[in-house]
Amino acid sequence: MAANPLLLESIAVLGATALALGIAAIAALGLWRAMNDERPLLLSDLLAFEAIDMGEHATDAGVRQFALAAKICMQCDARDRCEAWLAGREPGGYEAFCPNAEYIERLRTSRA
Repeated sequence: MAANPLLLESIAVLGATALALGIAAIAALGLWRAMNDERPLLLSDLLAFEAIDMGEHATDAGVRQFALAAKICMQCDARDRCEAWLAGREPGGYEAFCPNAEYIERLRTSRA
């Protein structure tokens, strides 16, 4: 007995829709958590201080790299040190403790 092509197509469409909804729900949850987190994303402040415009890096690859760097920033153990460094507003020095220092350097050199 041959499978009904219409049934198979319906199952494929429903599966793809369920997958897309699942991904959207996970993304929405992540965004909600980020917006309701009492810990601000210090990476944004650091990039602003270093005069790095993320608009210049708004490619698909750039967005993925920023998302990874943001995740690393939110899980960083050097948060207190970073906040103190940002409060002091002294150029340089974050390279000693920031796990995203290499990423920031790539952004800085890619615009030059």
